[in-house]
Amino acid sequence: MRNTSKPVLVSQLNTGGGNWRLRWHPHDVHVLLAACMYNGFAVLRCCTSDFRSLALVSMYQSPNKHIAYGADWWQGGSAAGETSCSGSSSSSSADKGRRSLAATCSFYDRQHTLVWLETE
Repeated sequence: MRNTSKPVLVSQLNTGGGNWRLRWHPHDVHVLLAACMYNGFAVLRCCTSDFRSLALVSMYQSPNKHIAYGADWWQGGSAAGETSCSGSSSSSSADKGRRSLAATCSFYDRQHTLVWLETE
């Protein structure tokens, strides 16, 4: 049984804000979405199979710049070949990386945003 009074620290990374909510990507076990309170939202990637090393992949700040409170990934299909709202595919070899759809929300005004985030 796990003792919650003694958390196990595997890895840490400064995201510039307190992490309010963390969500693992539903199709990529090495990608983590963080709601970083006063510093927006961050996509993190575990660089090793034992999760001992984290890297910052991308950041997103909502338009209102209020406290980043909630975040979760779209639970649908995988990121490869997804289409943006403009209809352009993100699966071409010219892309910088893969993207996934996430839903974010701020605290005070409860604004919800759907945003494509880089995951590689």
